[in-house]
Order: sequence, then structure tokens, then C-alpha cells
Amino acid sequence: MFSKWAKRIVAAAFVLAIGWWVFSGEDEERLFASALTEADYLQPTPLIVNPRGRDTVSLNGPWNIIIDPQDRGLPTRALGLTLPGFFENLQDTGPMELVEYRFDESEKLQVPGDWNTQREDLFWYKERVWYQRYFDVARQDTQSYHLYFGAAHYEAHIAVNGVYAGTHKGGFTPFNLDVTDLLVDGQNSVVVSVSSKLSHGTVPTANTDWFNYGGLTRDVMLVSTPSIFIQDYEVTLLDEVTKDIRVAIDLNQPMRDVPVRVKIAELNADISMTTDRDGHAEARLTAPNAMLWSPETPHLYDVTLETGGAEIQDRIGLRTIRVEGDRILLNGQTVFLRGMSAHEETTTRYGRNATPDDGKAVLSLIKELGGNYVRLAHYPHNAHTVKLADEMGLMVWSEIPVYWDVDWHDTGSLADARNQLEEMITRDRNRASVITWSIGNETPNSDARLSFMENLADHARAVDSTRPVSAALVGDEVGQQLGQAIAVRALTSDDTPEATKQAIREFLGPLNSWLLDQALAWEIIDPQAPIIIELEDPLGDSVDIVGINEYIGWYYAAFLSPVFDIPEAELREQMFELMPNITLRNAYGKPLVISETGAGAVAGRRDPDMSIWSEDYQAKVYERQIEMLQNSDQLAGLSPWIIKDFRSAMRPLNGVQDFWNRKGLVSETGERKAAFHVLKAYYQGLAASEAAQSEPPQNANDELE
Repeated sequence: MFSKWAKRIVAAAFVLAIGWWVFSGEDEERLFASALTEADYLQPTPLIVNPRGRDTVSLNGPWNIIIDPQDRGLPTRALGLTLPGFFENLQDTGPMELVEYRFDESEKLQVPGDWNTQREDLFWYKERVWYQRYFDVARQDTQSYHLYFGAAHYEAHIAVNGVYAGTHKGGFTPFNLDVTDLLVDGQNSVVVSVSSKLSHGTVPTANTDWFNYGGLTRDVMLVSTPSIFIQDYEVTLLDEVTKDIRVAIDLNQPMRDVPVRVKIAELNADISMTTDRDGHAEARLTAPNAMLWSPETPHLYDVTLETGGAEIQDRIGLRTIRVEGDRILLNGQTVFLRGMSAHEETTTRYGRNATPDDGKAVLSLIKELGGNYVRLAHYPHNAHTVKLADEMGLMVWSEIPVYWDVDWHDTGSLADARNQLEEMITRDRNRASVITWSIGNETPNSDARLSFMENLADHARAVDSTRPVSAALVGDEVGQQLGQAIAVRALTSDDTPEATKQAIREFLGPLNSWLLDQALAWEIIDPQAPIIIELEDPLGDSVDIVGINEYIGWYYAAFLSPVFDIPEAELREQMFELMPNITLRNAYGKPLVISETGAGAVAGRRDPDMSIWSEDYQAKVYERQIEMLQNSDQLAGLSPWIIKDFRSAMRPLNGVQDFWNRKGLVSETGERKAAFHVLKAYYQGLAASEAAQSEPPQNANDELE
């Protein structure tokens, strides 16, 4: 039939065909290559504002999970085939079916919640976990359906009924996906892959002083809307004197002549508008007797928005916030920020805050202090918490996790940071409590960093022009000028050992030592003169509120001791002596907020000799800080670090830290430390003084002009 050569040719062709089938399309160096690359990612649809005020079904509760440390569940190319991975939620239908995973009989995790504190074996886990659950939908053809995630830390891929639906990066901001075309009437399945692995290219990077909690850490819900619906809206007080209010809405798509109605019943306001060709509508009204939101009177108005037969319910406060010179003005009046910084951990249980009660426990501690302000560090906190701040009368500094070092040259990192900034602003622009958008924390000064951060500042103002932009700066000048002051005092003191003076001169170098000697000889420098520390970080020129993180009394003694060959204990005493003579300023004449200061202490550790880690030492740092800060005429507020002890992988000191950052005024179990009471007395005194100087509160009525 075939000649010998014909058979050889056919065999060779067969071998070549098999080889092509096996290896075509494969990564040259990998047997298993991901079939879901960044180029394939589907981005979330534009964010739906206030999903809780709409028609929603909660998907919270127990979810099936599979631990996947090698990313084997992702769609993969292998042996010339594309393997769908866990997205399909395959079921083995008989004894001859090979399926190597099964959600239906897997272990479970609670959503919302981090995986680290729900299972001991996942405490340090940072790789991928797959979540799956079923939910029922009575599908209506006139409706659109959206999966809404309050947050998934850090990278999430989502599939519905076996079809990949989208990807989101960023562990602290919300996102949603339009899944209308993927749902069926009856039972549906959603699969979510979450990885908390961070790198130099993520925002934040892997280098953080807080715990890397992974998972579906916030609410998950199915939002039902008409096919044409109000996606975003804004109710803003334009002027605290005239009480002019701007109401604006945007539909989910450009469509003109769509009727929209906005009602604020307490103000007798009933506004009808129609959209323009871009799907936008806005109107203005004047409510001269409207009550303004403030920490003393945190009044919120019930607002109803309607279109297409669907209603949105919200509670919104009316207030203005702006900066004039070095003052922050709330409703046109100077306000001093009496606050604390807070991480998203509560005293009622371990792990990431997930419920309103978790958030309330933290905010209540700040109210107990006599505070009127909270810095929600170093990332956007749960929407529950910000709404509670509205209700409880706490002003909010809201921040994105551009923290320490990110890749300032990477366009992907910048895009990630811009997206998180926009998602934060979009979610919370109607929250009266939020008074500033912070674009980062302790970022080291460089040209690339300045360009990166200026881009973020411009973007924040483009998305929301009604609030000041801020940043927490690390302030290299603090250490430099403290070191200079200590060096001068040591060199001019007869009590300083010659070995110490020699160590200081070696650090300064021959030229600087000579210049210092001449300045002292000519009395250009007075060793006992007050110390003025002026922050000159060029980023201060790009923000409206300048935050400074300074730890005078805590870190600097440890930093300078080996440099100057002065015992650390002696330096700490010198710091305490210097602090009443220190004045902090910024070079830009802007409001100065002490965004961080403090010291560590173990709750219950008391020592009259004030050794470090004792409550007594921490309390003394707070006493000296309060005395020092009175010197600054630019001071507009402070948010010391931090309201409670929090988990941190970079704090391993056995018997003291045990992977907790101990700078809290309250322990992880709720025990108040001595410094809590020091700050409480200061804040309550300020509040009493402010109350004595304030005018009687306004009277609200329902009249509208």
C-alpha cells in the first residue's frame, strides 16, 4: 500500500504534528503558563456610589474556599491546551471523571473577614485563596445586576457561572462588575480568587509597618438597578453663609432627557431635573436655615434620589471646608483638629475590622479622649467607619497607601495609586466628615517621587475640588536639626567627655567642625537658643495641609547615640530638656498637622524610673510633646500614633512587641495606658476652651427659599 519512504514521511509528519500540538503557544521556558495575563484583564465597571442605599442582596456569610499557594487554580496553558482552572467550578459526574478540586465539600471562611485570623495555619499566608458561593436571582429583563465588593486584598479575579468577569487591584477600595449577561434565573455561582502577595510594584509595597490581612475583608453584595440608573451623585454645600447647595447626578451612560428627582424632606426641597446628552444633571437651591454639620452638631439630612422607578437613600451632612493661610476653616470658622491616628483593627476581636460595631469601637475611643478628628491610616477604611464618623461628629483624614517606598518610575504603580485615590474619593465624597484627601505617608524625597506625588495631588483636585489635599511627610529636618542642637550643646559643655566631643567632630568632618567653631566664637550660634525646625520638603508646596510625622522623645535618641558616642539614656534626658524649646514649622505658611508622634509602651508595665516600653515613659513623651507643640503658631491639629496597639510583622521583639506595634494609647484588648489620660486631659481642656468661646448653636427649621 505505502512504500517504505512514504511510511517514514507519514510518521515524521505525525511526530511533527504532535510536537506542534504539545508545544505551540507555550511559554518557551515553562510547562505551565498562565492563560490570564494583565493584557487579558477585564477592568471593573465605573463605581456605583452608595450601594447600601439601593436594592441589594447581601452575599456575606460562609464561602467555600480552596488554598492555592502555587496559583494552580488560575486558567493555564499546558500541553497545548488551555485549562480553565477553578473559575468553572467543575463537578465530577461519575467515577471516571478527573476533577482535582471541589468547592462544594471544601472548608469555609466567613465573609467579610480576613483569612489570617480565621485559621491559625493561614496567619502568615500571603498567596492565593479561592472563594466560592451560590446565590439565587429572580432575574428580570428590565434590571441590571452588579457584583459589588467593599474590598478584596489585594488582587482579585472574579468569575460568574464559569465565565471570567473581571480583575481588581488594591486592597482597600471598592469595585463592582456588571454581571447582567452572566446571570441565570435561579441558582448562580460566583468564584473569586484573592491573593494578598505584595511586591515593589504594588501600592502599597511589601514593606509596611502594618499587618498584611488577606481575603474578602469587606461586604460583598449583588446590586440591582434599572438598565439606566444614577451611578454617581453629589450633594455639596457651596457657601456656609448663603447656604447655597449644589446637587449633581451622573447616569451610568450618556442619555439626555432622563427625568431625575432629588428630595430633602427636612428642608422641604423637591428638585426635578433632566439629564443632558452626557447623562449629567445638576441644580442649585438655597436653604438659609439649614443646619451645618460639625463635630458639635453632626446633623445629617435624609436625601432621596429617584429615576426610572428606583430610589436611592442617603444621609448627608452640609458643611464647607477650606484652607486660608495656616488655618483650617470648617464652615468658615477656624477649627483645631484634636485627634488620633487609627488602623483598621478593633479592640473587640483580632483581625481586620469588618462590621459597623468594629468601627464604632475604635471611633468611640477617640470620642472618649475628647477628640473631634481621626486620621484613618494608611489606607481607606471601611465605608461603615466613615459613615459612623458622619454620625458621631469626627472629622476624617482619608489616605491612600502610597507608603514609604513605591516604584516612583513605574507607570503601572502610578496608575494603581491614581485608581485607588479615585475610588476612595468617589465612594466618600458625600461624607461630610471627610475633610481632606491624603496622597501618602512618609515618602522619601526625590525628583521622581515629587513628580509622582504631584500627579496624585492634581488628580485628587480634578476628582473633587471641594476638599484640601494633604500628605504626611517624614521631615528629615527634624533629625538633622536635633542632631545639630545636641552637637552644639555637647561641644560647648565642660561636662562632655573628650571622647564624645571627638566622636562628634569626626562625624561633622574637619570643615564643618571648623565652621561650627567659628560660628560659636563669633556668637553666630547660641547653644541655648530656641530650636526652630522648619520642614522644607518640596511636596509641601503641592499640598494644602502639611502633615509631619515626628517622634521626638522616641526614635531620635536611638539614632544619634551611636553617631555621637553619647549613651542613649543620656540623650533621652537631653531630648526631654530640649523639647519645650523646640518650634516646628513648615516653609510654605500652610496649616501644620502633627500627623504622627508618640512612643511605645506595654500595657501594665509601670516604672517610676521611666524605662522605655513603660507606660510612664510613654506618658512623659506625651507631656513633653504637648508642651513643645504650644510653640508652633502654624499648628492646626494633631493625630498622634496611635489609638490602639496593632499587628505588625516588622515588630518581633519577644516579650514586648510580639508582632504588635506598641505605640497605642490602648492595648489590643482595650486597656487604657497612662498616656491615654494625659492626652484626654489636654483635649478636654481644649474642647472646654473652644466651647466657652463659641457662639450659640444655630436653630434648624424646615423653611426653604
